[in-house]
Amino acid sequence: MRLAAYGVILTSFWTLPAQAAPVGPAAPELDLKETYGRGRVSEVIRQETNFELDEEGTKQELRIILTSGPETGRDLTVDYEVRGAGSRERALRAGDRVVVVKSEAPDGVFYYVTEIYRLPVIYSLIGLFALTVIVFGGQRGFMAFVGLALTILVISLYIIPQISQGVSPLLVSFVGTILIASSSLFVAHGANRRTLVAFLSLLSTIGFALSMAVLFVRLARLSGLGTEEAFYLQFAPTGAISVSGLLLGGIIIGALGVLDDVTTAQAAAVYELKRANRAFGGRELYQRGLAIGREHIASLVNTLVLAYTGASFPLLLLFTAYSTPFWVTLNTELVVEEMVRTLVGSLALVCAVPLTTALAAYVFRHDSGD
Repeated sequence: MRLAAYGVILTSFWTLPAQAAPVGPAAPELDLKETYGRGRVSEVIRQETNFELDEEGTKQELRIILTSGPETGRDLTVDYEVRGAGSRERALRAGDRVVVVKSEAPDGVFYYVTEIYRLPVIYSLIGLFALTVIVFGGQRGFMAFVGLALTILVISLYIIPQISQGVSPLLVSFVGTILIASSSLFVAHGANRRTLVAFLSLLSTIGFALSMAVLFVRLARLSGLGTEEAFYLQFAPTGAISVSGLLLGGIIIGALGVLDDVTTAQAAAVYELKRANRAFGGRELYQRGLAIGREHIASLVNTLVLAYTGASFPLLLLFTAYSTPFWVTLNTELVVEEMVRTLVGSLALVCAVPLTTALAAYVFRHDSGD
């Protein structure tokens, strides 16, 4: 069984599609070179607040010391401006670490600040999260992070490069979900029958989710251009990218995270039921496992909806700030995209519970586990 599990992982990597040639016209070359670096605000030389068209703005003249790159230690004076409500609170202060851009153009060299350098805060948060998971999760927690690292590698080294080179986003995302599931699942949960049951159930449910996503995206006539990011992606120098395929691929990858949780939990629940009572047959295991799964469904569906709502909360508030009828707002492509994304993911989650329970009950009906 362990050999079969490892075979699934290796086969998934061996069946990677070949690199495709870029599609679409090449982006025109601009006679402009930009270099990014980091710096520290050593002094706020001047600061003033003004109002233009009833909009508050704060202008600053800053002394910046570069802290990275070949010009480390160089002292610069740059202008910085923040507009909108609360601009004074968002203005820079002495000691702030910032992102500095050096722009080299035919008419000269310019330096400007884009925003605060926030990655140290994120690194601290990641470290705290990792420490908490390892302390309370032990070896399983550590292996979960190894699985997470593999997931990040698949996304950064396969999914994003392949889509950027013009390969079908839907195809790449589907293959990517198989790679993520086959690698991270077996690493995080071990190569055993429970994980194999979860993996097979996950693949079956992902196939169902894919068919539902294709069906309802076509019925709703969604173009994939509901977001500003998707619109600008059409003009990216990477070449032509199918935004509708990108929408479908995003739905599948988004559903994978929830399905990973529910399939492994259901397989483990049925396995533990059999260990607790060896007399349970397949029917009894299925009925008791399904009772546990129903509780899982009730909590996870709500969690999934709240997760998507939280991600688009500013957008929902923006819609309510204007007098547009509710049904018109609900009918916009941006909102319908999120609804399809949420409902397809929830539908796949619900279907994964009886499927995983039935497969686990069949596999474990004659013994108490590995």
